[in-house]
Amino acid sequence: FLTVFARSSLAEQTTPRYVEIIDTVSSVSNIGFADKDLDWDELGGYVDWQAPASHSQVLFYELYLAESFMGKNRLNYPSGSIPVGNTEVLWPAETPKAAFTHFVVYTKSWLAEQTTPVALEFEDKVSLVRDISFPDLDLDLEDIGGTISWEAPNDTSQVTHYVVYLGQANTTDGCNTSYQLQPEEANTSTAFSDWCLLTYIGNASFGEHDLFISPDTGVPPYTHVAVFSLSSLVEQTTPMTLVFWDEIASVSNIRFVDQDLDEVDLGGDVHWEAPESMRRVSAYLVKLATDEPVPTDHSQIGLDVPAGTYNLLAPADMNPLHYTRIVVYTRSTLAEQTTPAGYHFVDKSSPVLNVSFFDYDLDETDLYGDLLWEAPDDEEQVLEYYVYMAENSTGKERSLVGIAPRGVYNMSILAETPLVNYTHFLVYAASPLAEQTTPVALEIFDAVASVSDIVFEDRDLDVQEIGGNVSWIAPMVEDRVQLYRIYVANSPTGSARFEVASEPAGEVASKVASETPIPTMPPGARKTVGAVRGPNSADCAQDNFASVSNISFPEFDLDAGDLGGELSWDPPEDDSLVASYNIYFAKVVLANTTECKWEVVAPKVALISGVTSFAMDAATANVVEAAVKAALASSFSIPEAAISVSVALFGDGRRLEESSVMPENKMWNVSLELTILNPEVERQLESLRNGAEDLAMALGLAKDPTALAALAESLAKLK
Repeated sequence: FLTVFARSSLAEQTTPRYVEIIDTVSSVSNIGFADKDLDWDELGGYVDWQAPASHSQVLFYELYLAESFMGKNRLNYPSGSIPVGNTEVLWPAETPKAAFTHFVVYTKSWLAEQTTPVALEFEDKVSLVRDISFPDLDLDLEDIGGTISWEAPNDTSQVTHYVVYLGQANTTDGCNTSYQLQPEEANTSTAFSDWCLLTYIGNASFGEHDLFISPDTGVPPYTHVAVFSLSSLVEQTTPMTLVFWDEIASVSNIRFVDQDLDEVDLGGDVHWEAPESMRRVSAYLVKLATDEPVPTDHSQIGLDVPAGTYNLLAPADMNPLHYTRIVVYTRSTLAEQTTPAGYHFVDKSSPVLNVSFFDYDLDETDLYGDLLWEAPDDEEQVLEYYVYMAENSTGKERSLVGIAPRGVYNMSILAETPLVNYTHFLVYAASPLAEQTTPVALEIFDAVASVSDIVFEDRDLDVQEIGGNVSWIAPMVEDRVQLYRIYVANSPTGSARFEVASEPAGEVASKVASETPIPTMPPGARKTVGAVRGPNSADCAQDNFASVSNISFPEFDLDAGDLGGELSWDPPEDDSLVASYNIYFAKVVLANTTECKWEVVAPKVALISGVTSFAMDAATANVVEAAVKAALASSFSIPEAAISVSVALFGDGRRLEESSVMPENKMWNVSLELTILNPEVERQLESLRNGAEDLAMALGLAKDPTALAALAESLAKLK
């Protein structure tokens, strides 16, 4: 009890007043705290407690951080005393933990603060993510893209999200700009909190452990990927970080030689060398592009090229349009590059030069000659040349004439090549890839040089034989004519023809030899004389013949083996072409019992005739005849069968029989006829005229100067 005695100046009461003492205890209970500052050695979060059962005397609560449950070295709640009625307050995040181990709560009345607090030993929550991974799948320099992933913290009780930043680290030398100088990709995560710059990328909810970074995210000046854990209170100040690796995978040494030989068009193999690092490359894309470093206008060539292949065939006839470069992009599983490697292509054009053709087949619609051209200015990619004939200059209904290898610049057009409907020769250069689509065209000039107005009159008067002069009018253009050949044929187109004469260019007449046979002709056909082949170069000629009839020969020479008398005949119906009649001896050849044939004894011969006389003692006519024949045959190499000799005594007008007896020292009168083949006649006649000495020797008269002189005089008169 508490007693109160009143006291006067004299004395103190003996019977005081009193009040019973009740010891009031007003301590809080059930202190709670969950650390929501997820950094090492930092605290933050709500502290709550249960109010005292009796708090009528309590005016405030005092909250402290302390180094012991008794409040050693305590740190007051930053906002000061907490009025009664509040049982939860926010302890500020990022409060250094220092040596503190407990939260202590005191109650405070108007008089005093408790001296014995209620304490809570707290736990410093740390929630750093683990094993950050970021494979950069953006293959451009200074760009990144891909998925950042991590493992969850060991303690995730207070984690609500993960926040991802790109950071530029601060160093003792200042802000780090060495993102390009990393020797190799980092594989470990570290906690780091000294930043020059942090840029928010995105966040992931609790339970998600990755975040996608869009490609083309710029690298400078960042060096790290930082992943912060976030509680319901605050984000970490010290994240887990990873020094990222800017993956660069650009091809190099692009090569392209245009093998489409047309102007403007491209075609051929595009080659390149692989990037130094291939681990992120899944494919290549080859495109045509403009000159921009990061092309906004481009067009892909063909399909994607898988990694491991380092070339692509650009098809022939590819029009580059307005593009100036061939570019090669690398592509990862995420995206293709935005900044490719490029090559300024050179469009090769290899048209042949100076195509020419001179047609030497002078028939209309027929060609013959050499098609010539000169090599292109650029022949590097030319493999061969294709030659066509076509109905226009662009290749309509073209037909292949032939193929010439590189280095050969001509093509032979065979004789009588039909022109058909073709109007142009086309020459295409061809590379190993393809032939040109735009040829060099040459309009065909079909040279026609047919003679006209052929005139021929047959002056060989035998049936089925012709001979005579042929003439014609030369072509208007004769520059390509070298020779005129004259044929006999049985049709205007030259069927069964054979050549009978030829004349050089410039001549307009020739001679068809007599006795030229004409070919067998179908019924009703007429023989044709042609100066050159072709429908306008023939003349239908009449086979003129003039045969005599009713030959009569009464024989008046009554000697055996000798003939004499008058031969007569009826002239041909048309003897306008007959200049003379030639008379021959002939014999009958019995072929069978029903027909006979005439065989001319000496066809195509000349007759040398003359008269000589000489004395020969004790000789008969037969002896003299035989001696003269033998002497002529021996001296002049003439067959005895070709020699006819008639012998008579001088002054005797009749022919003597073999049995006649000749008086001695008589002069013999000898008539000579020698039948000589035409080609030999001039030579033999000259030989006879100059051969009196040889003949005299053969006759045994060489010592008789009178006989020798008579022989020389008579032989000189031979004709």
